[in-house]
Amino acid sequence: MNIRVIIILFILIPISLCLHGQQLYFHRLTVDDGVPHNTVNAFAQDKNGFMWIASAEGLCRFDGYRIKIYHSGKSPNTPVNNRPANLFRDDNGDVWISFFTTTEVCKYNDDKDDFTRFQLDELSSELQKHLRSTISKIVPDPVTDGKHTWEVVNHQLVQLNNQTGERYVYKGKASEEGSLFDSYVLSIYLDDNDILWVGTENGGFHYTDVNRKKFNHYTFEFAHSDYLSDNAIRVICEDNENFLWVGTRNNGLIRMSPDRSQYIYFNYSPSKKTTLQEKRIRKIYQDSKGVIWVGTQYGVYRYNCLTGDIKHFVDKTATAIDDNFVYAIQEDSHGILWIGTWKGMLSYNSETEDFVSYNPDETLVYNSVRSIAPGKDGGLWIATENGLTFMDYEISGQTAVNIKATYYQHQEGDLHSLNNDYLYALDVDDDGNIWIGTARGLNMYDVNRRQFIHFEDIEYLSNALIRGIVCINDEVWVSHRHGLTRLNRKDVTYRHYDKSDGLQDNEFSEDAYGKNTRTGELFFGGNNGLNAFFPNQIKDNPYPPKIVFTGLKIHNKSVEVHQEVNGKVILENPVFKTNHLIFNHTNKEFELEFAALHYSNPTQNRYAYKLEGFDNQWIYTNATRRSVIYSGLPVGKYTLKVKGANCDGIWNEEPIEMRITILPPWWASGLAYGIYILLFLLICIVIIRNINARRNLKYRMQLEKVKAEKAEEVSQLRSTFFTGISHELRSPVTLIIDPLRKLVETQDAPREVQKTYQLMYRNAQRLLTLINQLLDFRKLESSKQELHLHESDIIVFVKNVLGMFELAAQKKNITLQLETSMKSHILVFDAGILDKVLVNLLSNAIKYSPEDTMVAVKLSVSDSLFTIQVIDQGIGISSEMKEKIFDLFFRVEDNGKNKNIGSGIGLALTRELIYLHKGNITVDSEPGVGSTFTVLLPNALKAEIKISDNNQISEKDARILLMETENIEENESIEEENYTSDKSLILVVEDNDDIRNYIKESLSDNYRVITAINGKLGWERALETIPTLIVSDVMMPEMSGFELCGKLKKDERTSHIPVVLLTAHQSDEARMEGYETGADDYISKPFNTQLLRIRIQNLIESREKLRSLFGNATKMELKKISVNAADEKFINHAVEVVRSHLADLNFTPDLFASEMAVSRAQLFRKIKAMTNQTVQEFIVTIRLNEASELLLTTTHTIGEVAVMTGFSEASNFTRSFTKKFKKTPSAYMKDNS
Repeated sequence: MNIRVIIILFILIPISLCLHGQQLYFHRLTVDDGVPHNTVNAFAQDKNGFMWIASAEGLCRFDGYRIKIYHSGKSPNTPVNNRPANLFRDDNGDVWISFFTTTEVCKYNDDKDDFTRFQLDELSSELQKHLRSTISKIVPDPVTDGKHTWEVVNHQLVQLNNQTGERYVYKGKASEEGSLFDSYVLSIYLDDNDILWVGTENGGFHYTDVNRKKFNHYTFEFAHSDYLSDNAIRVICEDNENFLWVGTRNNGLIRMSPDRSQYIYFNYSPSKKTTLQEKRIRKIYQDSKGVIWVGTQYGVYRYNCLTGDIKHFVDKTATAIDDNFVYAIQEDSHGILWIGTWKGMLSYNSETEDFVSYNPDETLVYNSVRSIAPGKDGGLWIATENGLTFMDYEISGQTAVNIKATYYQHQEGDLHSLNNDYLYALDVDDDGNIWIGTARGLNMYDVNRRQFIHFEDIEYLSNALIRGIVCINDEVWVSHRHGLTRLNRKDVTYRHYDKSDGLQDNEFSEDAYGKNTRTGELFFGGNNGLNAFFPNQIKDNPYPPKIVFTGLKIHNKSVEVHQEVNGKVILENPVFKTNHLIFNHTNKEFELEFAALHYSNPTQNRYAYKLEGFDNQWIYTNATRRSVIYSGLPVGKYTLKVKGANCDGIWNEEPIEMRITILPPWWASGLAYGIYILLFLLICIVIIRNINARRNLKYRMQLEKVKAEKAEEVSQLRSTFFTGISHELRSPVTLIIDPLRKLVETQDAPREVQKTYQLMYRNAQRLLTLINQLLDFRKLESSKQELHLHESDIIVFVKNVLGMFELAAQKKNITLQLETSMKSHILVFDAGILDKVLVNLLSNAIKYSPEDTMVAVKLSVSDSLFTIQVIDQGIGISSEMKEKIFDLFFRVEDNGKNKNIGSGIGLALTRELIYLHKGNITVDSEPGVGSTFTVLLPNALKAEIKISDNNQISEKDARILLMETENIEENESIEEENYTSDKSLILVVEDNDDIRNYIKESLSDNYRVITAINGKLGWERALETIPTLIVSDVMMPEMSGFELCGKLKKDERTSHIPVVLLTAHQSDEARMEGYETGADDYISKPFNTQLLRIRIQNLIESREKLRSLFGNATKMELKKISVNAADEKFINHAVEVVRSHLADLNFTPDLFASEMAVSRAQLFRKIKAMTNQTVQEFIVTIRLNEASELLLTTTHTIGEVAVMTGFSEASNFTRSFTKKFKKTPSAYMKDNS
């Protein structure tokens, strides 16, 4: 370029450009940010990633956002003083601190968040070396692989080129953001992530990321302008010579040199047409011929870089444009220059230097043009304030013809149309896709799919005004009011940059962007100057951040280590060393703070968190919201996971975790729920049981009802049957009784025959009485019994009934007594009913009373009741049986003192008769003392007109009824035992007197018979007499027949005795029980005496045959003469005793009985019963049997064998041996040799 022309046209501003070419953007913290003092002596980074700063007035820790100060105190676990001098991190990552004015140092304990003090000379020499020295003033530059170093020279920060020796000094500029505030540098430190930390004298501390190339930032100074400090950039364009043309908002046009070291300001002169006459620059463009076109709000300027000529086109000239407000300038593939204004599109004819205007209605969707971009395959894309237009055309000369316009606008409800019609910026990528900046974010038109794509999920690119777009390779750079966004259009990843990254400002201007298509350098301008950079030099910090928890709050109050909250310590260690937090139900509102310990640009770090067990997906947040707050979490266990990304979007994919447990209140704890479950189960069980009980009760009630109905039916059937059978029985019984009565009254019959007649007559009368009682009871049940009342003297009536029992009482020597203070008393009653009541009560009293006692009848009267009491001194009734004695067929269990057992009808009939008489009956009794039956009768019944005495019982009938109470006294004296008698001894055990005596009389012709009235006495009599056979009833007092039989068979003394059981039970079970106890025979009642005699004879004869075996056998076969184990045991024992005394001449029966542990008489009876031999004969038989064995099995002589077997003389031995074996000993030996 001709310098002369430049001097004429421009004023050269000999000022170096305010360029930060080697610039690092420093973040600065001072006392205003919490640093104790602005003088910083040292830095260190601990193993957890925290930065430690030693300031002039205190030690502090920095996490990228917040500063925590550690003050010295009285506790030995605090810093030594508040003047730290030096910091050092050892090989374990622990931070050591030395202090001014003391040799005492301390080490930070991260597990307790406190300090431990040491004397410096106690430490290792390595530690002493580092703590005594000053902080290193030289660190290597990691970006240049050691080619550069960072140094502190003369308290200035210097970057030294180790190869060339060149130095770049970073001077402090307090007024400029991002630079060092103070040039007086005290210390530098490079941390693990290549962050350079700088400590100054008065400017606090600074830190910057040296690992990444920053944006170049340019500002300008306008000495001749009214807007000296206005660096607002409106438009940027780089020409073919790499000059950068910059249009400002208020200060005109600037051209920067290719090395960006200087800039030239175009002089603004409104009066000269050869100068720039407009300061507000809207567009700068260089065409293919190298001509610079400048669009302003007052027309367009054409500047020829070769000649320096400048021409202004305005609407007042002959070659005017239609509108002076120029927004867009673009040359198409045909070399035609297109101008976009507020009123439409124009094309420039370079031959005529005229502008051709095109009808907006035919070419544009809207006439206000904001940007123009050439299509990849021809045509123009035009952004307007009301939509997008693609204009296709042909060229005739230098004019467009056959124009075809396609319009694109927002369509409501169409997700693939433009999201907004107000367009600001436009560019075309290498694939021909169109990128459009609207008032509501970024759009991309896919030319292949012919649809628009929106970026709603990318912050700052959605619903935001887009100021500029530059497509380069696979990246799209977008400027907006929040900075710059770099978007990778292939994988749709993105990164935001703002002022903290070195940008001129967060806000950029419309259309203030451009690129050098040859070098790839990009330009963006805003209110504070211009940024120029190469995209490939904008490097991401590669280090993923380390995430730590930095704070805990409960109910918005910070919680420190060992601090109690509601009586409980939450943090035993610092929160960054804690992995499990336990909160009770009162502390469910908590806040956990976290930080990414990455200091490149902490404000741009990003975070994501998720509370497993509560959150379904990750929740993303930024550096301004570095905490999570949860309130009202349900009781349970959770895991909070937090991950982070550095300012360049490099994520740490291994999140930190904090386990969180929300404890339930005591009433909702596991133990409580266990108790609740148990209670619930118990309640369920109770309910189920109650339901089942009710169901069962209902079922039982129904069952009982059915049973009752069945029982009633059965009772009715039974009553009907009893009534019928009773009526049927009365006739034959009557025909039996009357002839028997005549036989009893016959005086000339033999005594034994007379006794048989009396026995038959008594039992026939008893049967008739039972039949009558059954008929009476049935009559009461069927309500057919009626009262026949009459007035009579009750005293006389009772005396008459009592007199009927005198004979029966005399037989038992029982005194009958009437006790009353009344001589007479008229009472209305039914004589028949009362007679039956008194007869039943008195007969029971006499029956169950022992001899030599008293039975009393006591009479008394009150206003409404007449009382009759029958008092005896009998066996008594237990309390359990008192409630049942009035039940039909109930029989009181006898205790053995009385052998009379009733039928169970009398008292039931008595009670029903008294109830019919409107009275009541009770009993008071004590076992062994006696009973009192009390009858209460109403004293005011009215007599009937008809008086009947038919129901009165005659004296004769009463005596007949009382006959069952008589005990026939028989002389049961045992005959003198003559054991040589031919008759066998029979023991009869039976509690019924009539049956016992009847059996005795039936057997007396052939056997000697002795008797016993119950099982206990039968056992005693058996031991005493050792009978040949025993006949026993089963149901007896004291001891049943089964028990007696079992006892007999188990005792060696009586086990051989055959037992015949008599019983009224005819069931198979009863028979089996009898045989299981050892009974030899079982006969059911009623029995035939002839059958009984035959059974007894057979048993005795079978035993005789067994006994004969013993005397006739040549050898002992004990099993053949024993019928049970007890007999076998007894006979074996007896044989062994004899064998043990085989040669003993003094072995007598008395000694034999002693060794058998029985009496002489019992031994005699047992041996006789089992062998049919005397004791002496048994001894001789055993000796002879042994002698026969010795003769055959030994070499002893006959004389020696005789002595060996207890024979004193050989002649006696030979005689006895010959008698038994029917041959002499010598012949016996000869025949068996």
